Amino acid sequence: MMITIPSDLDPSLEEMFKPHMGMLQLSMHAAEELIEPVDTSVVSQLMEWPLPEQLAPFVAMMRKLTPLDQGHIDPITHAMHSCAAALIYHNGLVPELGAHVTGVRTEPPSAALKTAWKNAQKI
Repeated sequence: MMITIPSDLDPSLEEMFKPHMGMLQLSMHAAEELIEPVDTSVVSQLMEWPLPEQLAPFVAMMRKLTPLDQGHIDPITHAMHSCAAALIYHNGLVPELGAHVTGVRTEPPSAALKTAWKNAQKI
């Protein structure tokens, strides 16, 4: 990852910033190496229709927590699941979703996951 100094930066600040550029680049490189890749296949499965059987318990749990989600009209339910998948992905909740689907996590979903699911209902 390349770090550049903004062109509109105050020249006095630029001089103070330059000595730290090398250290900052090394720190960012080290951070990139520590990040484990996230398996996003579960998000893709949430967008499939009909819904894969392994996701049924998770969806049933979320449906109980969301009174608006009754899931009676297939095209609307499919669209809602796709919106939920996008919100879950972009809010960094994929690991939690995967943990619920695989059964690693048995406690209730986090407030962020509940919010993403409820917001998908509104879209």
